[in-house]
Amino acid sequence: MNYKGVSIETGEWVEGWYFEAYGHSYIMKLLPEFEYDNDPIIQKLMESNYVEVHPQSIAQATGVNDKNDKPIYSSILIDGKMSDGGDKITGDNRCAVSYRSDFLRIEGCVLWDKESLSWHVAGTYTARKESCYHYLANIEELEITGSQYAKETNNG
Repeated sequence: MNYKGVSIETGEWVEGWYFEAYGHSYIMKLLPEFEYDNDPIIQKLMESNYVEVHPQSIAQATGVNDKNDKPIYSSILIDGKMSDGGDKITGDNRCAVSYRSDFLRIEGCVLWDKESLSWHVAGTYTARKESCYHYLANIEELEITGSQYAKETNNG
């Protein structure tokens, strides 16, 4: 599974594998396929691929892309609380309203729901200003509008 986070050094988003070591959070940038065979040059390349990131910026790819073919990322649980790295999205949800089908515009953040084992959007209906919580798979015309982390910290 792919992750992303904001580099502490550059403030840029980086993608790859997430891990923690000695109390720090890192992303190991993905490399093309190589034959590693203990080659010292490849080992050095691998070592230079670790980027320390802000822990609250970490997000995990959902495997779902928005309407512009951009991967959608979800916040993850870090030290007992959700990170701020997940994407903010908008989309249309088809749901029953007064016994009829209707499209309702949703704005929210993507989260993993451990009870249903699925991605959800937690947010509000834009026209009605009511809170909502829906399966990501039920949202149509998804579009990423930013990151929770960028809004709250002015990074990335």
